[in-house]
Amino acid sequence: MVRLRRVVGVAESWSRRIASPSCVRTLVPLFVFGAIALSVAGLVFTYELDPKSRLPESRLTGHWVLDFNGHWAFATGALIALVGVLGYAIARHFAWFRCPALQRGLLVVLSMTVFASGVHFFYSEHGIKRPNFAHGYDAYHYLLGPKYYRELSYDDLYNCTAAVLNRRGLKPNDRVRDLHTYLHVRVDRLDTSYCRDRFSKARWEEWGRDVRAIRKFMGARRLRRAMGDRGYNGSPLHALLAGSLGQTFEVSHANLAKAALLDIFALCLMMLVVCRSFGLRLGLIFALFFFVNAADGFFVIGTSWFRYIWMVALGAGLACMRRNAYALAGILLATSALLNVFPAVFSLAVVLKAGHVVIIRRHLPRRYKRFLAAAALTTVFGLGAASSFARGITNHVEFAENLQKHDVIGRFPGFGTGLKYLFGYCGHKLKEERKNCDENERQRFERLEPFYWGLAAAMVLWAWVLALRLDDIEASVLVGFTTFFCLLGTTGYYFCAAAVVILMWHRRIRSRSGPWFLALFLLANLVAQWAWIDSGYFRFVHNTVISGVWTAFLILTLAWLTIETRLKSRRGSTGVGISRPPRQHAHFRNDSTKPRGGTSVP
Repeated sequence: MVRLRRVVGVAESWSRRIASPSCVRTLVPLFVFGAIALSVAGLVFTYELDPKSRLPESRLTGHWVLDFNGHWAFATGALIALVGVLGYAIARHFAWFRCPALQRGLLVVLSMTVFASGVHFFYSEHGIKRPNFAHGYDAYHYLLGPKYYRELSYDDLYNCTAAVLNRRGLKPNDRVRDLHTYLHVRVDRLDTSYCRDRFSKARWEEWGRDVRAIRKFMGARRLRRAMGDRGYNGSPLHALLAGSLGQTFEVSHANLAKAALLDIFALCLMMLVVCRSFGLRLGLIFALFFFVNAADGFFVIGTSWFRYIWMVALGAGLACMRRNAYALAGILLATSALLNVFPAVFSLAVVLKAGHVVIIRRHLPRRYKRFLAAAALTTVFGLGAASSFARGITNHVEFAENLQKHDVIGRFPGFGTGLKYLFGYCGHKLKEERKNCDENERQRFERLEPFYWGLAAAMVLWAWVLALRLDDIEASVLVGFTTFFCLLGTTGYYFCAAAVVILMWHRRIRSRSGPWFLALFLLANLVAQWAWIDSGYFRFVHNTVISGVWTAFLILTLAWLTIETRLKSRRGSTGVGISRPPRQHAHFRNDSTKPRGGTSVP
């Protein structure tokens, strides 16, 4: 009897510990993102390692999580996120909203929505709708490109592929891109004579096996189409890391599917870290937006190889900044920039604020010293490591030349997203309507280019000035996203980074404006998802709708933050969260009451 009482007492003690807020904040994201990663891995190991074991069509019928029409599923997740945030913005003022049972129920609903959206995001598009789970088109560029970077650099991927295939899968009159000139030419006019001399005998045989395996995986027609693209464009550090890991396995159907899990596991880990740093509910909203973001959708670069590691480093870097671990934040943000260049804009605000503090106070705060020193050392080490293989420091020269040829800033890609694309719109909504335009996007943009540069400069400078009155995370996200969106205007799938805009409201989530602006951002995403359903034309959705709604959101955000910080300044406050950071709502609170995320500059 005494032993039974002891067992009951221990059980009650553990149940109280598990039900405690700190334990819930730890276990819920662990279960949610662990379940997503394990579910996708289970589906991959069950159905994707052998092409003969694909999901049968009969099992897909009625499977709402996986077989639901892609954009309808994304739109549903976006609608749930919007309704949830709007409901919080309205109901938080009522006493009944604080009922523990209601809060637990809402947390369960949010967690289940994130889980369903995550599995759909990672698996549905490639695991069900396409012949293979692994994205062979992108893996051809971003697996073989870095794996054979020593021999191929940036210009010879297609030439040496043609040298291996010869007439098996390629016809003399097939047109592919010559990466030396970026012009489309006939296969029989490609210079392939030097390819064999670039490789050792063993490496040439391995290259041949990998190319033939990719052709078998993709099909000859799909490979011919891939050879008309723009080659491998990863940074030298990306080539070093992705190539070194790529050397550890042979290219095959099963290995390509397994390799695709690397990005999925890394993204789930990053979301777990974000939840622990920014609070459970805000972290789950961040993850939900990432899974239903109309600009990405995991369509173009998902289930490939080493394509989202820069995003993992970016999200984890902001989470470390929230934890006041500025040295680790500097390491991660610098690594993200070394992997994909443009994430460097998310470090501009810290540099700007550090310089402003030095000018005003003649003293650099310790957190900025740690961040800048760690970022500088990481950059030096990363550049040095990327210069230690292949052609040494010439790797970086070739990368710069390749970016100049690639010239995404000067082009108007169909998946392009950014401020400049609004100035190339001619009223088309469908592909057929675009053909009737009097001038193409580039011609229209050149006519309106002065207006674009004026608006872009005004918005970027506005964000930079405003950043001095914000905390470090708010400033990093606002300056980084505004600069990226207004000046770089790259392809839409890199705007998976737009999810960090959710984190920009981490201190204002309990304020009057925070939830409403969070809801406004989610509404903009829902509008873009509806445009996918209504139009289905990727140029209209990316170039016009997403670019348009995000431009409006940025202008409203800049205006409101200017008004709010101005009002606080008139009341004698030094900005948002300097000496007395605003209390977070109980449902968005973190484990520690210690102010994090830096301070503003008085």
